[in-house]
Amino acid sequence: MPGRKVDWDWNFASSYCRRYPKAFDLSNWNENSLLCLTLGRPTIKVKSIRMDYIERVPGNCLFSGDMFSISQLAYEAYGNLIGAEFIRIIEPMNQKFIKH
Repeated sequence: MPGRKVDWDWNFASSYCRRYPKAFDLSNWNENSLLCLTLGRPTIKVKSIRMDYIERVPGNCLFSGDMFSISQLAYEAYGNLIGAEFIRIIEPMNQKFIKH
């Protein structure tokens, strides 16, 4: 898709979830349009939950500025259910994520 900063294949998510049974995957949709995908899993000792991948549709889309916040809220809810204390963002792409 034009405008993507990372060119990973999201089809690997099904094998990721088989490999990590407690994996957490989230997709945000508006009607038939995919807006954002997120994939992560708890750490081994479940002290935290990893946010390994997150990608939203390039350009402006419905709720484009809120996609990370929506994903973060879902991760916090899942983390609370499993007893995780914090979220780890794996390999953040820019300073904005690091500061967050």
